[in-house]
Amino acid sequence: MKEETLKKVVDWWAGKLISSRNSGLSPKERNEPTSLAYGLFEVLKDSLKPTVPKEQVEAFKTALHEKITEKSRITEYIVLRVDYHPDGILRQALEVAGVEPDHALPIKTTMWIDGDRIEFSYGYGAPVETL
Repeated sequence: MKEETLKKVVDWWAGKLISSRNSGLSPKERNEPTSLAYGLFEVLKDSLKPTVPKEQVEAFKTALHEKITEKSRITEYIVLRVDYHPDGILRQALEVAGVEPDHALPIKTTMWIDGDRIEFSYGYGAPVETL
């Protein structure tokens, strides 16, 4: 993986650590009356999102860079995922940075890295985009 690709990935996730929205509903579901309770959950989850000091954001970026670099020595295909809580590499990087992982990153967000190709889905039912 090129350093430029790695920087894009790390900066994207750091941006979500600083400011992000939570979306566990698809656009169709969002308009259904039965989804009001889940909509309230999203508002509450957003309100629990901690403000992360710059030093911790930088520590997260460093840790994430190191963890992805380690993994890329084994495989070119890496998945970074947050269902309701961050998985694997993301959780480890947050913990190294001293950030409480459970509310730090947006739910239902997945990033697929295949060599230098980066794709992501940001929120439930969100389309896959290329970074």
